[in-house]
Amino acid sequence: MNFTGLSLDQAPPLQAPVRFFITAPMFGMLAALMILFVDPALFESRYSLESIAVTHLFTIGLFAMVMLGALQQMLPVLAGVSLPKAGSVAVVSHAALTIGVLFMVPSLLWSEPLLAAVASAALGIGFFTILAAIAVAMTKISFFTPTVKAMITAVVFGFFIVVMGLYLLGGYASGSIGEMHGKFLDIHGVWAIFGFAGILIIGVAFQVLPMFYVTPPFRRFYNNVVIPLIISGLIAWMFSQMMLEEYEITGKFIITLFFTAFAAAVIKKMVERRRPVSDITVWYWRSGATFLGLGMFLWLFDMWLQGDHIMIVSVLIGGGF
Repeated sequence: MNFTGLSLDQAPPLQAPVRFFITAPMFGMLAALMILFVDPALFESRYSLESIAVTHLFTIGLFAMVMLGALQQMLPVLAGVSLPKAGSVAVVSHAALTIGVLFMVPSLLWSEPLLAAVASAALGIGFFTILAAIAVAMTKISFFTPTVKAMITAVVFGFFIVVMGLYLLGGYASGSIGEMHGKFLDIHGVWAIFGFAGILIIGVAFQVLPMFYVTPPFRRFYNNVVIPLIISGLIAWMFSQMMLEEYEITGKFIITLFFTAFAAAVIKKMVERRRPVSDITVWYWRSGATFLGLGMFLWLFDMWLQGDHIMIVSVLIGGGF
């Protein structure tokens, strides 16, 4: 078991991450209620305002809240650094993000530019406050493990997706939807799923699986090569989206190949673990890896399926993984 680079005696103030964790399931329930009571036909297109609204109840209200709360806990332990003014940063960021999501959803459903403007301002304050604090803390890291490198990469992608998201929401606020809006929407979504959330989960798995499940450590290929290759795939896919759509498959193939390789590695590690007890968390890892592999396969070939299965891809990766 590798404890190199861990600082097990450090922890943030409990109230800093807990406020994010408490809020997350509430937004998850709001999203579920919206799915239950809104006309299903409105969700048929991923570009519909209803789809975008419910998606962001999940992605910002649930997933981002959990991940940002977890980052506040993981940085001191896995990287040996703490956020500057962690308590104040958590209060400001959490409040702004909560307000931002609560204004964003009705602004999209009712096409209200003023609500969208308030949402843009609040979300910008919320995300940039905590991401900037994390970035400042990361400048003090002295030992760069594969997990720490993955966390840094995820935060860099986080800055980009927030900027793109604010640009897109600003378009709705001003009523000026440019011709590049759809392309930025796709890039924003793919980079958020794979560049921020996906890379962060991969990096944490490098440390968590051997530590808590007593699995064999990941091979050097996974620790040192997989994430750089995923980054190259994400950048290649972005350029193909912007300029050369006929080469889109190249970037998608790279992303799919190495996320699928990670999923296979997780399943293999769970089989090889030296801790014989099987609890519910083991099945979460197994199920998540399985759904990730299935979702990646469908996403790769969705361009030949005329987008008919993109909602299934969203459920498999967004919900299953």
